[in-house]
Amino acid sequence: MYDESTPMITLKTNYLEGIERAYLPADDVMDIYRTTPQDHDSSAAYNTSVSSYSGQTSSSFHFNYELKEEIGVGSTSKCYNCIKKSDGLEYACKVIDKRQVELKFSGLLEQFFTEIKVLKALQHPNIIRFEDTYETNDRIYIVMELMKGGELFDYVVEKGTLSEEEASLIVRKITSAVAHMHGMNIIHRDLKPENLLLTSKGPDAAVKLIDFGLAKVMRDTVASSFLGTKGYLAPEMLRRHSYDKAIDIWSLGVIVFVLLCGCLPFDDDSSKIPDDSAARKKFTLRFPKWANNLSPSAKDLLQKLLEIDPKKRYSADEALNHPWVSGKTVKPNSYLQSPCVIGERRHQLRSPAMKEYMQDMGIAMPGTTVVNSRSNYKSNAATINARARKNSF
Repeated sequence: MYDESTPMITLKTNYLEGIERAYLPADDVMDIYRTTPQDHDSSAAYNTSVSSYSGQTSSSFHFNYELKEEIGVGSTSKCYNCIKKSDGLEYACKVIDKRQVELKFSGLLEQFFTEIKVLKALQHPNIIRFEDTYETNDRIYIVMELMKGGELFDYVVEKGTLSEEEASLIVRKITSAVAHMHGMNIIHRDLKPENLLLTSKGPDAAVKLIDFGLAKVMRDTVASSFLGTKGYLAPEMLRRHSYDKAIDIWSLGVIVFVLLCGCLPFDDDSSKIPDDSAARKKFTLRFPKWANNLSPSAKDLLQKLLEIDPKKRYSADEALNHPWVSGKTVKPNSYLQSPCVIGERRHQLRSPAMKEYMQDMGIAMPGTTVVNSRSNYKSNAATINARARKNSF
């Protein structure tokens, strides 16, 4: 049974694995997600820009849609391809087992309704499109846009080349989505490459932000829950301070750094940071040697996004207006080494030998947060990145 005194930890999986996160009880864990009363959004207290949730019946769902093959599974939900019968169009459908949620993680069902309300509110060309929702006594059906193109970074690796001009355009679209979200007083709290998908495999594919399962509508100016994905957590969250929209900007900065440089900017083990001095020591921004040709303007943007002080950190609107993001100061005819570097890292992570090594060493696989300090779990991002960085600067 869940209550607000119970320590919680958050495990993350990506869109194609079921758009799921599992909340598991933990004892004596430093790196945990501890839920607080003010951080649970009740339907009566929502910002007026977020429309109220109104589900339809299961019979209505099956009358309008046909479930096809399963494309992902989580602990309390499954994700399917589905066909809308009236026009034959394809969608993704997330089916949530309400009874399993209450049985395993009692008290956290409300977060699924938060996800629905946020999806219904956000309408932007670079945010996954909500289509429909249905509810029965034991199921919730969330119908949304089917993303057929896979992860953005996989596309970059497969393409093999990436110019600064192309990178600037990609960052502009992602930043625009974040600015739209923040303009509606919503924070995502889990921005990372795995949550950036493409609509199709073709050259005209749009990049879209997905997975709003940890999103929050900011009724107050700050939030306090500790959650997210290792490697992308802002310093203020690691200090267990209250935080605001600036945590998304830090995560955006990490994404941009990876896109431009091919590796994470910091060796982040997500351990608690005691003070500002420790934070500045831990998060000193340096660039790998293969990024020497990166334009000064791009480096300036990264400095602004990865500012340790959240009050001095760029806002989404400021980032969108930065000359590099707008394309004004992009270095012409300059190609980045990041596709090759990202490809090498992913090949290492996905090789059978590395998976076996990570399992033996208790290293978390991609897309997970810290699990349990007593189990000696480590972040793959921090571990693999630390190895690479030793010979990179």
